[in-house]
Amino acid sequence: MFHFTTRLITHSTVCALSLFFAATAVAESTWLKNLSAADKAEQMSKTWTAYGGQMDIQFNHDLLHDVNIRVNDMPPKGMNWQSIHRRFSISETGGLGLQVPYGIMERMRDGALSVSGRLQISHGDTTVPINHFRLQPAPAQPTSGDFRALEMRDDKNHVLFTLDHIHLTIDAKNQALVMKNMDMHISPWLANRLGVPAISGWVIGQAHAVTGLNIPTGAKTELPAGSCAGRPLWEPAADVDVKLTQMTPQFVRNLGNGTIVVAPSAHLKNVGTADVPWYSKFSGTFDPYNNDQHPYLIWNMYRVIDNRLEQIGTSGIKHAFLTINSNCTINCGNSHILWPGCEDVYGVGNNDSGWDIGPRKEVSALTGTWQSTCSFFDPGCTGGQTNSSNGTDENRLVVPESKISDSSLDYYFSAWYPNRADVNIFNSMGYRVITPTPMGGNSWNIGTIGPFANGPVIDTWVAPGTSTPTATSVRIDHAEGHATFAVKVMDLGGGQYRYHYAIDNYDVDAQFDHFSFSLNAADSLTGFVFSDADNDDGNNWLVTRTGGLVTIQANGRTQDWGELNSFSFTTNAAPMMATFTVHMASPGGNQNSLGARMAVPNADLIWRDSLE
Repeated sequence: MFHFTTRLITHSTVCALSLFFAATAVAESTWLKNLSAADKAEQMSKTWTAYGGQMDIQFNHDLLHDVNIRVNDMPPKGMNWQSIHRRFSISETGGLGLQVPYGIMERMRDGALSVSGRLQISHGDTTVPINHFRLQPAPAQPTSGDFRALEMRDDKNHVLFTLDHIHLTIDAKNQALVMKNMDMHISPWLANRLGVPAISGWVIGQAHAVTGLNIPTGAKTELPAGSCAGRPLWEPAADVDVKLTQMTPQFVRNLGNGTIVVAPSAHLKNVGTADVPWYSKFSGTFDPYNNDQHPYLIWNMYRVIDNRLEQIGTSGIKHAFLTINSNCTINCGNSHILWPGCEDVYGVGNNDSGWDIGPRKEVSALTGTWQSTCSFFDPGCTGGQTNSSNGTDENRLVVPESKISDSSLDYYFSAWYPNRADVNIFNSMGYRVITPTPMGGNSWNIGTIGPFANGPVIDTWVAPGTSTPTATSVRIDHAEGHATFAVKVMDLGGGQYRYHYAIDNYDVDAQFDHFSFSLNAADSLTGFVFSDADNDDGNNWLVTRTGGLVTIQANGRTQDWGELNSFSFTTNAAPMMATFTVHMASPGGNQNSLGARMAVPNADLIWRDSLE
């Protein structure tokens, strides 16, 4: 806990600041435009000032080891990067100007926080000493959702780092500003100065700051009475619709065993009409569900090899805990409710946090529910968090280097926000084309190509709605959940056909345990290849052939939600349109399979469900 003394700012200083900020004003958020209050202009003109306090920097030491960068007093590789804190004092002189009408953070204006403390960053024979630096608003907002990024500049005005994905909260009662979980992007200047320009823009650490807060005379800390009448508005009275609006992956560490860890930053927006609960795990019980409900985030990696789509990496599940509520249409001030139109951000460092990422299996993707007590985070059933993922690989997306080393292949990275009662799961997921490139030593550059796109990666492999004997993609919308079944058929010539199937399970909690199709006993079946999300060949599904039926059966590991299974084979049976069936391992109702009309091998036997 930080303690702050009260600091007086003279009337002339406030006037000067207000005049300066008025000259550089930017458009206000929709909620503020729509607010009818006689004193709105006055409240918007007031400048709140952050000053003093403490800053905490946590470098990702494993990542720094991988790119051969050293920071003073750096621990050995393998130590949890979040356990090493470097704390610096923030001067009470000067300050960061904020616009906080009615106690709601609208934007950073100008000014700076002056920070003192010793840092020394080295690479090879080059050392950059940093004894004093300041935090000031970046010239422009780099990404949607952030209030504004900060620049960390040294005493010679060089930009050392850009800090974004800021989890910022105003504590007017205790006159404090809290900025947590800020991604620290190494600047082009510092990357070049150290001789490693390729890592420019990489997130190499996380920063936090708690400052005092000078609230100007006459500033109000609460919204006008009645301005949020009828809120929160929960489902089913309104629609929940959380949209993933941006996502960018980054290499975060090499595990030294032929595998690496990748984590993304993510941006989201409430595009629905309902307010969305966003409560931290173990924080209590709240409306509308009488629990600590919040959304989650998962991420996956894929490649296309030999015309087959494969999932090659899968994360655990990140538990969301706070929303910054920027650029809102409606904003009623509670940072644990995502109001309509509001945006939020989570950074690379935050999404790699062992404190917040756990196993997927504990969450029902279909209902968006999770029980915190007795969970992975609470093994002793105490009702509070006593456990976390380790500092290296547990519940992270781990991908073998061997599976991303062929530059001729197509690679994709995706993310999805499962959320309770969401009316459109497909705009809450999205992907980017990536180009994994080894950088020498132990590091990789997870480059991105083109813009972020909403929807599942499988839609890039076969376009949704395609329905021909050579390519089919069928989206399943069922009481048990959603899935996509897709197939590509390649004519190899000489009467031979190569079938490539991909089964994408989005939120079917019942899981899938086998697929089957009819094939004449006289027809060939060769070159069978299977792939699932865990990169463990020891539990690959098995193909068996009994009479006129071929079955691909789970081998100790069923297909869970958020996973894509694929398989390929060659046969002399030409394709036709018929029923393709996927069987569920533990369905909640009477139906034990999901079927779709799509391309399958032509057989004299009628296509049939093996359990019917």
